[in-house]
Amino acid sequence: MERIASVLEAHRLMFAEGLVASDPGLALELDGLLAWLRSQGGGGGEARSRQVLVPANLGRVFYQKGLGLPLFGPWRPSSLPPSGGYCLVYRGPESGLRAGIEAFPSPGPGRIGYRGMSAVIDSASPRILLSLRRRASEGEAVPAWPRMRGEVRSFSRWEAFLASRALPPGPSPILADPAEGVFAYFFLGNRGLEARMTGFLADLLCGIFGLPYRAAEALAADFSGRLPGR
Repeated sequence: MERIASVLEAHRLMFAEGLVASDPGLALELDGLLAWLRSQGGGGGEARSRQVLVPANLGRVFYQKGLGLPLFGPWRPSSLPPSGGYCLVYRGPESGLRAGIEAFPSPGPGRIGYRGMSAVIDSASPRILLSLRRRASEGEAVPAWPRMRGEVRSFSRWEAFLASRALPPGPSPILADPAEGVFAYFFLGNRGLEARMTGFLADLLCGIFGLPYRAAEALAADFSGRLPGR
């Protein structure tokens, strides 16, 4: 069930909330599907999710906007620029309850590879973390926040936890599989990096999680302003 929910959320990101197309009708349909999915208790969902195909144009808009390079789908580069940059990994909500975004310096040549549609990132770099969880209904259990210093910001449907500073390296290698709702992006480390990452994250936070745009932009700017090594 978790995998199907992640794929539906990824489809919303690409086709209902503006990264590829904006379709309010599709957004409503996906809300209904996710609500139904959460009402079910299992039974073959994981097997069915493996049959979902990743759209062929995934990553196209990110690339064409000049934000950076997607590390998934047909628009990913065969090799990364030697000038360095930052990787950003977005993990879609699990069971509709939790999502995460982390960014860290590019691990360098030979440390990012591909496995099918997925990116495999071998990184020993510190990272900045943003975690989001859906606001709980009365009596509903929600995932605990990470055990680290940070701040919590509350919104109508979601709460966000932003780490106060860069964290030690996380588990490696990272497998970023779009079919599992995990997407990896590469931002060039040249002038305007923070602005490009802020704009991308603001659109994502506003579109996927329904944050007011100014609040999403402020949260995205704080995240981008805490990139390790900047």
